[in-house]
Amino acid sequence: MSNSICYLCSDLQSKCISCDYPADSSLPYDSTQFTCLDCNNTAGYFINPSAVCVVCSVGNCTTCATYNTCSICNSGYGVNSSGLCSTCPIDNCAACYNLTACKTCQTPYVVLNYACSLCPASCTCGGYTFPRKSNGDCSAICGDGIIISAYEQCDDNNTLDGDGCSSSCQIEANSSCSGLPSLCYLTINFNASLVSSYGVFANCNEIVFNFQLTPYILFFTTYAVNWSQLIEAQSAALVLVPGSFTASQGLFSLTYTYNQTIQRTNINFTFTPSAIIGSSPYLSKTAPFNVTVKVDPSNDLAAVYCSA
Repeated sequence: MSNSICYLCSDLQSKCISCDYPADSSLPYDSTQFTCLDCNNTAGYFINPSAVCVVCSVGNCTTCATYNTCSICNSGYGVNSSGLCSTCPIDNCAACYNLTACKTCQTPYVVLNYACSLCPASCTCGGYTFPRKSNGDCSAICGDGIIISAYEQCDDNNTLDGDGCSSSCQIEANSSCSGLPSLCYLTINFNASLVSSYGVFANCNEIVFNFQLTPYILFFTTYAVNWSQLIEAQSAALVLVPGSFTASQGLFSLTYTYNQTIQRTNINFTFTPSAIIGSSPYLSKTAPFNVTVKVDPSNDLAAVYCSA
């Protein structure tokens, strides 16, 4: 503002879309105090260390990330570790994702494991098979651990759904995959809540807890899981009754004996989803969590210790 006149950021510096005037507004306006905060990236302008909007200076760059780094390079180039565009070093590659992964190969080469390979007329080279697609390409073999990037987002050496890489070799919702063969991981965490608890009339000092785990994902029906490793009571007063753990569609029932009165006490139950899997890495990055339960059986059979 100068003499009660308002300026647009772009009036004071071309292509500036967000600015600041940190100086004391009660003093006369000083244009040197004006600072640009953000530039019109869509128009190809980026802020430099001097807070000035400048055109991206990276050669052979299609889309810039900052004023001096690129995110997408021109055809035949890839982004190097410095954020600049270097000639794609992959033989017969027309366009790179980066310097180690080809996006599109020169004719008649095809992308195979992010490199360029010749697929013979028989469609028998690695990763390919008949029938041919309408554009003449061989079909991709899903489940062989080879990614044909034009048609497959992942390939984890199987055709099972629910493990992050689908039966059609597409990355499933809430999943991430990388590597060859693909290793896939669930990218969301679980939660659980107490559905009910009740005392066991026939057995003194026994209580049943019923929990609901959410979300209940397809992986649980596709793969064998060891549900008994999921839940652990963090209390020396509780001992799990052997063989009492049951699981059905995300609903879990556990029977405990208690060696002291636990009525209206708070007990923490630790859930560790990554502990229930075998060889699959899918749940290995999910976080453990705690559920705190205030013991108050719903059938009014108080959890009060009774001696034999």
